Amino acid sequence: MAKIGRTDENTIYGCNVVFPEGMKPYLYIAPDASFYPGMKVYVPVGVKNSLAVATIKSLRILSKEKDAETINKCRRIHSHFTDNE
Repeated sequence: MAKIGRTDENTIYGCNVVFPEGMKPYLYIAPDASFYPGMKVYVPVGVKNSLAVATIKSLRILSKEKDAETINKCRRIHSHFTDNE
């Protein structure tokens, strides 16, 4: 499993995800370091926050201070996706 790097109380994990129907990446906040590029995840989409499957394209570390506005606008990854679901 790829690691996104070391974080502390001042940073948050971010994941750029893509959906099957498009290649435009969207930034979601990851709950922990267990997420990596190529992994499929459930993310909330739309006004009703319906869960959809997306693929993590790249990883980012966000500063709680410097990236506060971006973090507040982002939705959170719901969970990992497994093929037996």
